[in-house]
Amino acid sequence: MRKMSTPSRRTVGRRQAGLGSLALGALVGLPRAAAAQAAVDRKDTLIVEAWPPGPTYRNHGNLNPFAVGNDPRNHIAFVYEALYFWNNLKGEHIPFLATSHQFNADNTEVVVKLRQGVTWADGKPFTADDVVTTFEMLRQNGEGKKDLFLATDVSADLAATEKVDGLTVKFKLKRPDPRFVLRTLTVRFNKGIFILPAHVLATVADPAAFTNFDLDKGLPIGTGPYKVVASTPERVVMDRRDDWWGAKPGVWTGAQANANYTDLPAPRRLITVPRGEQQQMAQQLAGGQIDWMVEAPVPIMKRLLEQYPQITTLTDRKVPYGHIDWWPTSVFFNLDAPAMADVRVRRAMAYAINPKQVIDIFHDGAADQAYTPYPDFPVLRPYVKDIEEVAKAKGVGSFDPRRSQALMSEAGYVKDGEGLWSKDGKRVEYVLTAATALEAMAPVVTQQLRRQGFDVQFTRRPDALQVIYGGKTDLVLFGHGGSVFDPEDTMLLYHSKFYRPVGEITTRFHRWRNKRFDELTDQVAVLPVNDARLRPIVKEAFSLWAEEAVEVPIAQWYHRIPFNTTYWTNWPSEADPYQSPTVSYWTTMLVVHGLKQRA
Repeated sequence: MRKMSTPSRRTVGRRQAGLGSLALGALVGLPRAAAAQAAVDRKDTLIVEAWPPGPTYRNHGNLNPFAVGNDPRNHIAFVYEALYFWNNLKGEHIPFLATSHQFNADNTEVVVKLRQGVTWADGKPFTADDVVTTFEMLRQNGEGKKDLFLATDVSADLAATEKVDGLTVKFKLKRPDPRFVLRTLTVRFNKGIFILPAHVLATVADPAAFTNFDLDKGLPIGTGPYKVVASTPERVVMDRRDDWWGAKPGVWTGAQANANYTDLPAPRRLITVPRGEQQQMAQQLAGGQIDWMVEAPVPIMKRLLEQYPQITTLTDRKVPYGHIDWWPTSVFFNLDAPAMADVRVRRAMAYAINPKQVIDIFHDGAADQAYTPYPDFPVLRPYVKDIEEVAKAKGVGSFDPRRSQALMSEAGYVKDGEGLWSKDGKRVEYVLTAATALEAMAPVVTQQLRRQGFDVQFTRRPDALQVIYGGKTDLVLFGHGGSVFDPEDTMLLYHSKFYRPVGEITTRFHRWRNKRFDELTDQVAVLPVNDARLRPIVKEAFSLWAEEAVEVPIAQWYHRIPFNTTYWTNWPSEADPYQSPTVSYWTTMLVVHGLKQRA
C-alpha cells in the first residue's frame, strides 16, 4: 500500500481552507433563503463520507425515503425521525417519536403512545395522523401498486393503522407478531420506517413519483434537527434547526432526560459526500477534509492509526478497530445444484476450508471465527453459545483434510491425474460466486478447496446478485442480514416458505428445505421476544442446520470506522457505546447528537 505522507501544519491548513470553500460554495445557485445561511465555519461543520459509492449521488434530486432506489443514509436519516431506534452495541431499544407501546393478549394488536411536544420543521405539531398516514400509505401500496420501498413488507404484517386519539395509534396485525414493534416500528441498521408529515402527503397524488425536494417550499419537512439546504451530485448540505423540538425543556423524561439526544446537536452544518476510493478517502480523513469515513480495511486502518494521532475508532488503536456487524460471512452451498446434493460432499468441502487462514489473509487476523449464522451481539450470545456447542461437536469450523478425503471416497469420488475429484470417470466442476464486498476473500477460499481436490472456479461478475439469487452457481460467498434483537429473523433466512426453484429469484440462495426446521421457526414466531422457552427450540433447529451442512461459517463481519478528532470529539467508544458509529446505518443521527466540538 502506498505510504500516507504526514501533512505539515501548513499543508493541513491549506486543505482545511479548501474545505471551507467547499462548505461555503455548496450553496451556489440556491434560492436566496438557503444561500443566506452559507457562512458556516469549518469548525462548526461535520463532513461525512456517505453511501452509496460515488463519484456522485445519482438521486440527489429525490429525497423521498420510500422511492425505490433511494438511500436515506446521505440525507433523510438526518431530517426525519422514527418511532423507535435501536442501539446494537448495547442491545438498547430507544423510544423516540413514541414513548411506549402495549400489545394485546394474543399479539394481534399493539397500541403506541406518541411523544408530546414534537413538531415538524414548519411548526405544525406531530400527531397520530402522521403515523397513520405514513403506515396506511405503505400498507395500501403494498396491497396495490407495490411501487414504494418497504410497502410489501408493511402490508405483509399490517391489517390496519387506526388513530385512537391525537397521540395514540393502534396497529392491527394480520397474525400474532410479538416482534412487530422491534421489526417494523424501529429503525435499526439500514432497515426501518421514518415518519412523514400527513399535511404534506395529503397534497401528493402519486407517492412513488413524489420527489420530496423543493427548497422554496421547505421540502423535505422533517421532525429531525437538520434541514436540507442543498442537494447536488457532489454533496448534500444540511443546516441545524435551532428550533428543534427535542431541545425544549420537559420533552424527555425519566432515564432519557440525560441522553445525548436531548439537546441540539453540536454541528451547525452537516455535509455528506459520496463514498470514494478507500485510499483516497483515508488521505482526506487524515488531512481533515472529512471527519468521518465509511470504512477502512485493516491495512489502511493500521496505517491511519500509526501515522495520525487525531484518528481514532470505536476501539481506538486496538483490534478489531471497530465493532461486529449483523453480517457474519459463510460459504453457502446451493442444495439444488446437482454437485451439492450429497451431504457427504458438502461436509467434505467444509473440512477442506480453513476459516482461520481466511481470517489471517482477508481480515489481517483482526476478526473472530464464526461457528453460527448469528452476529455476536450481546443480546444474542446465549443462542450463539448453545449453537456453537452443537456446531463444534459436528465438526463445523474444523479444517481437516483427512476427513474431507475420507468423505469424498465414501461418496464414490476418486482423484484424477491432476489430483482433482472425479466421479464415474468425469471430473466434477464447481462454480463459486461472491458478494461484491467479499470478492477479495473468494480467491483464498477457492485455492483452499482446489488444494484438497475440488475443481472450484471463481470469476468476478457484474451480475453476481442475479446469479446468486437465481441459483445459477454451486457455492456462494455471502453474509447474513438476519437477527438483531432476537433469534427469529436469522431462522427465517432458512424457512422453506421462501424457497424458489433454480431460475427464480430468492434471497434464500442456499435453497435448503427442512420441515422440522420450519416447524421450530414457526414455534419461535409466536413466543415473546427472548422468552426463556426459545433457547432449546433454537438449539434444536440449528442442530439440523449443522447436521445437513448448509454452509461453512467463516467470520464475524466488522465495521471498521475511523474518525478524525480535529474538530469533533466524544465519538462512540468502548467506554461509551452510545450508538454504533457506522455511517451505513440509518441510526447515524444519534451519533451526531453525541458529538462535541473541539475546544
